[in-house]
Amino acid sequence: IAGLNGATQYFYNVGTTSNGVQGGGTNQHFFVTAPTIGSSTPVRVWVLGDSGDAGVNQQLVRDAMLTETAANPPAPTIILHMGDMAYDNGTDSEFTNRHFAVYQNILRHTPLWPTLGNHESPSVNTSLGIGPYYEAHVLPSNGQAGGVASGTEAYYSFDYANAHFIVLDSMDSSRVPGSPMLTWLQNDLAATGQDWVIAYWHHPPYSKGHDSDN
Repeated sequence: IAGLNGATQYFYNVGTTSNGVQGGGTNQHFFVTAPTIGSSTPVRVWVLGDSGDAGVNQQLVRDAMLTETAANPPAPTIILHMGDMAYDNGTDSEFTNRHFAVYQNILRHTPLWPTLGNHESPSVNTSLGIGPYYEAHVLPSNGQAGGVASGTEAYYSFDYANAHFIVLDSMDSSRVPGSPMLTWLQNDLAATGQDWVIAYWHHPPYSKGHDSDN
């Protein structure tokens, strides 16, 4: 969408020229454009991971965040998702029911930046960039949001205020020295002049869930 000002709230509705307005048009249908790159605008980030089972704990975590930030909406500024958004296999129906349905009132106005988890992987072909995970998101493979173009939605980077975020794929992309992702990572790190550099991916370095002991 061209012609928008930075750090500005816009209200929206959604529809087509043939069917008219199909959604939106309320005071909860809005977004706030990103601040100027490099500015010291405060950023509040909600970090989620392994959330997508549509269980009671998922709802409790969501509601706790909303309660904690109720005095200063909208919150958070952005969402970073560490993967495993849609148990068990990242199918379209699992994304619909275990992710989008749970967070719909937040996602109406808060951008989410995801990374691929092992529970999304069975339903995608990362080399081709197809499958429900990739179809559910539009990610800046050409450097549209700052950073070096990666040429793939599997890993990418973006700037927000004075922070540079790097999203890596610890599931399907090669991590061996000299691989395309690590070569891109080196170039992306060398290119940024942001005050903060924050990288994230799905698999933690130490975890009994993925049994790093082995």
